[in-house]
Amino acid sequence: MGRRAFGSIRRLPSGRYQARLPDGETAPVTFTTKADAAHWLSSVETDLLRGTYAARPTDPDLTVGEWVDIWHREHSLHKRPGTLARDQSAIRTHIKPSLGSMKLERLRPQDVQRFVAQLTDTLGAGTTHSVYAVLRSALRAAVDNELLAWSPTRGIKLPSIPKTVVRVVRPNELKKLALATPEQWRPMIFVAGVCGLRFAEIAGLRVGRLDLLRRQLHVVETSPQVGPDRAEPKTASGRRSVPMPVFVAAQLSAHLAARGVDASDSDALVFTASKGGRLYAGNWHGDVWKAARKAAGLPTLRFHDLRHSAVPLWVDMGANLLQVSRWLGHSSVQITADVYGHLFSETNDAVMARLDSLFAPSDSASGG
Repeated sequence: MGRRAFGSIRRLPSGRYQARLPDGETAPVTFTTKADAAHWLSSVETDLLRGTYAARPTDPDLTVGEWVDIWHREHSLHKRPGTLARDQSAIRTHIKPSLGSMKLERLRPQDVQRFVAQLTDTLGAGTTHSVYAVLRSALRAAVDNELLAWSPTRGIKLPSIPKTVVRVVRPNELKKLALATPEQWRPMIFVAGVCGLRFAEIAGLRVGRLDLLRRQLHVVETSPQVGPDRAEPKTASGRRSVPMPVFVAAQLSAHLAARGVDASDSDALVFTASKGGRLYAGNWHGDVWKAARKAAGLPTLRFHDLRHSAVPLWVDMGANLLQVSRWLGHSSVQITADVYGHLFSETNDAVMARLDSLFAPSDSASGG
């Protein structure tokens, strides 16, 4: 004898499915497939048996805007300052103006999908994903706090993010760019373009993290653009040691000497703003970077492109995929392969050519 079905499911004129509990209460959202509706009923049945099911939001008058403010204030304590600022911007600029006045319990997937469509009309795909991620996290937290039985972000369609196009600066262009950069920041060009550090990592680099004798840069902290003047790298793999060639070590040594910074002052910043203090990307971009790249004939170059440019240099010099991944601070080799895998094709060809040479038939074997 089959198991008795819990609740019921019906197909709506829209083609979506509605799930209804035995007491007549309907799911707070409708579903794309019958299987999704059945899964919701099954999860509710489990929650009822455990005594953990919240039938309705505890505050039916709570709006989306009120909830996202609560979520941002109380559920983001573990986040980095930059992430908090990004979330606050998404809430203030996009989520609250569009959805803020709606009752949280009445928010439906079609409302969220309409919101995503509005974002797509005015923002790039990447920014749309970022703003949507904030809303999705807030609504999932609402489910965790038993304000919603089901998140209305389920099944939302998002715009495709174009594949990253990596811009690479050639060595002669890198030299021109360095010469066009004021001397006090000139080594930054090579620390990024030869050693592959990000701007925040360079801005947070301290004298005690330079091992000029062994030619190593130790990346253990960054300089956030908001909040405290130092922070841990985003991931454990971001903490790393990166080798540097002799000429970069010599430039850094001369740079510190010119600034009058003693090697024993381990906590001193290697690079500072023109009047001292930490570098801010926005200010440095306007005051230094725009003029330098224009003078070098690279008017559209991003500073982050220098990091991309380090990878083909490493590969040309014989670095393997694992080394490249570690030096970049990627959390997995797959990330490195997805972005830079094509650069290893020439290395592959060279290996196969050597194998061909090793196993090429000798004159005697060929009958000569």
